[in-house]
Formats: sequence, structure tokens, C-alpha cells
Amino acid sequence: MIRIIDPEGQILLENEYGIDSHRLSFNRVVRQCQGNGERYFEYEDIVQEFETEYNDDSRPSHQTTVIERNGDPIHYIFNRFGKILFREENVIRNGIVRHIVSRSRYNRDGRLVAFLSPEGVLTQYLFGREYYVKRHGIEDEEVFNHNDLTVGETGLWTTIGCCPLRQIL
Repeated sequence: MIRIIDPEGQILLENEYGIDSHRLSFNRVVRQCQGNGERYFEYEDIVQEFETEYNDDSRPSHQTTVIERNGDPIHYIFNRFGKILFREENVIRNGIVRHIVSRSRYNRDGRLVAFLSPEGVLTQYLFGREYYVKRHGIEDEEVFNHNDLTVGETGLWTTIGCCPLRQIL
């Protein structure tokens, strides 16, 4: 258990970790106390039997359900690298329960390349590798052996929504 205590001796945050070495929760936070509330964490592996073929960046691997201090669950799905692919929860807005979902996609380098917000706004990011592949009309596997690959060609680029492409390095 880990505690954060303020100068007056008040516990600000306390984490409890799973101790059963045969469970996925081993050495992970299973209960978190903050103020007068508690948050609980449940961990599961996802069975790797899919109708669709996924690459490692997009294949669901683990899921975590966080039971928030108010009792509401938030469900997360991660790829094998620990990146969030999917997040869902029910929220009450103006007295109406809404099921909200967000999704994320990553490139082979683990960088976020697309995010779909609960409001339906798609944000896309274009980085050096994707820009290079698109510009030269080659496959991803060909990038590192391509004749035109230079340091200048590997800068970090981004496009956000419908905004124009701009270099941010």
C-alpha cells in the first residue's frame, strides 16, 4: 500500500495493490482512496479470437474497468503496448443517461494517429513515417530501405481535423 500524507498527517491518497501472484491484478492498483471516496480497478485479458484481423497496434489485448468514487464504471480497452484503444462510460447530462465512447488508433511507433471523441469529432495526426509513405507511394515496410530517406524527410508532421498540414518541429 502506498500513501500520500499532507503536513498535517491527513491521508490524501492511498493505493492498495493486488497481492495474488496468480491474478492479473498482481502488483496493480486494485483500490484507491482519495478524500472520502474509493475507486476500484478490475483487470482482464481479452481472448484473442476475432473475426477481423488486427495488427498489434490495433488488436485489443487487455481491459480495465474502473469503478469511480460515485459508483459509475468506466471501461477501458488497451492494446498489448498499454495504449488506450477504447473508453466507454454512461454519464447523466440534463437528466438524460448518455452512453459515451471514445476510440484511439496508433501507428507502429506507438504514436496516436487518430482519436474519435464522444462528440464524434475525429482528430487525425500525421507523423513522419505516415507522411513519407503517403508522399512516396510506398508500403510501410519499405520506409527504412527507401533511397530518398533523409533526416529532413523524417520531421514530425500533424494534421488536426480538417486543418492544413503543418510542420511542428
